[in-house]
Amino acid sequence: MFAKLLTLVLALGLVASLLLVLRQQRLGAVHEIALAHRRLAERQAEAWMQRRDIADACRPEAVRDAIEIDGAGWAGIVVPAPPPSPGTPGRG
Repeated sequence: MFAKLLTLVLALGLVASLLLVLRQQRLGAVHEIALAHRRLAERQAEAWMQRRDIADACRPEAVRDAIEIDGAGWAGIVVPAPPPSPGTPGRG
């Protein structure tokens, strides 16, 4: 009778220990996920600040100021007309 009781107590202790280990692993995983979310939020905030800086630098006034400071005589972009296609009537 004593051996059965001792075996039962040891088995319950082992099961309880395993449950505690699983709980600790789950808490560790939740902690890692929370850290990953925090890093993601920080990176997103940095990306938005960079987008804001780029938008500020690309304002027409800022571009004009940069061109004036450079003084290289910038010219506008001219897009050439496409050549006529060979089967177009009235041309070529």
